[in-house]
Amino acid sequence: MTGQALRSLSPAELLAEADRAERAGDMTASAAALRVLLDRDPNHLPGRLRFAQALLATGDRAGARLATAGLEGRVRDEAAQLIAPLNRLLARTDDAEGSIADAGERWER
Repeated sequence: MTGQALRSLSPAELLAEADRAERAGDMTASAAALRVLLDRDPNHLPGRLRFAQALLATGDRAGARLATAGLEGRVRDEAAQLIAPLNRLLARTDDAEGSIADAGERWER
């Protein structure tokens, strides 16, 4: 789906498009849909986490790290159910970047 077509979708439709893309194994398309969602609502915490996961799946570790910058404290305060998925994502990112000690610490959380 093109960027223009994505911009015409509602937030629920963008999440559905991200789901469809993920089921098809197209994490680039999932990230594109989630990027549009976050352009509209940067505070959509589940969307931000999924966006970072999609970026990591495409090999964009720096993008995933940037997408999660400052998220740990906000997740703790606003959406406790996202703490474990966020720690797993950051541990995988640390591991992929060779930061084994940091990854181990996150896996223990």
